Amino acid sequence: MKRLPKNILRNLGNVPMLYALPPLIVGIVVGERLAMPVWCGALFLLLSLFIAAHSLRQRYILLAIFAAGIFSISLRSTPALPEQGEMEIEVSRIVSRTDGRTVADGRVVAFMAGERLCRSHAEVRLSVEGLSIEQGDRLLSIATTRAFSDSDPYHRYMRAQGYAAQLYLTPDDILRHTHSEPGLIATLQKGALQRIQRLNLPPEKEAIVRTIAIGERSAITSSLREAYTQSGGAHLLAVSGLHIGFLCLLLNMLLLPVTLLREGVLLRSGMVVALIWLYAAVANLSPSVVRAATMFSIIQLATIGYSSVRGLNSLSLA
Repeated sequence: MKRLPKNILRNLGNVPMLYALPPLIVGIVVGERLAMPVWCGALFLLLSLFIAAHSLRQRYILLAIFAAGIFSISLRSTPALPEQGEMEIEVSRIVSRTDGRTVADGRVVAFMAGERLCRSHAEVRLSVEGLSIEQGDRLLSIATTRAFSDSDPYHRYMRAQGYAAQLYLTPDDILRHTHSEPGLIATLQKGALQRIQRLNLPPEKEAIVRTIAIGERSAITSSLREAYTQSGGAHLLAVSGLHIGFLCLLLNMLLLPVTLLREGVLLRSGMVVALIWLYAAVANLSPSVVRAATMFSIIQLATIGYSSVRGLNSLSLA
């Protein structure tokens, strides 16, 4: 480090969060390999934090960040589910609808193990044939599960995303289907979809607008997704930093008159951050959306004191 030019060292000193990234990434990679239990990861993290707090040396602080990476992976435990049995499932998000088949994300809230009722929080990918389901629905069913193994790349990816299994359902498997009242976020999503539908766009254009605007991808067909993948534009079909950046800029422009009020700068920043996270919730809080919302929230809050903001530091923290 001493051999680096002084200006580089000075610039690196202004982005302290950049130092935290390497040990965090290494901790995540090591955690995936070790598959450490949650209690073990928590114990390692607490011990590292205790040492870092008492010594305040850089090496021990980096060790604590490394332990945080391992602990974050240990939290991704995927509860085991029976191969077949009675399960109660809550539909959390519609992924796609094609040819009478609906693919959705859900959560198994309870299942029967013999004569015993077991509570669960297992995240699952649902494949439903011949049945209309919506976000927030509850399904009591005799489900057949297919666990994600480590032998297949797609299965490893799904396990890394926190999914425990894939469930295949038909109308004959459903014992009870309950439609629940949508919450605030679901109501806002429904309102946004209705506004887009009133534009009377062609089906493919409407599907793209729904995806780009609020991350609602259920109307994207496999052929359209393949076309974007082959053209190198698949990243456009996901709400990310580009969308949050435009939203942040637009909100700052629309709320500019608020700065004329007393403590107007503080009020505008608070409103912008709140609206950014509301939009992020409507866009289903995907990792890219959460990362972008965090980064732009930091940048927005830094404007309260008119302090300088380093994008690299904000991005590293996000």
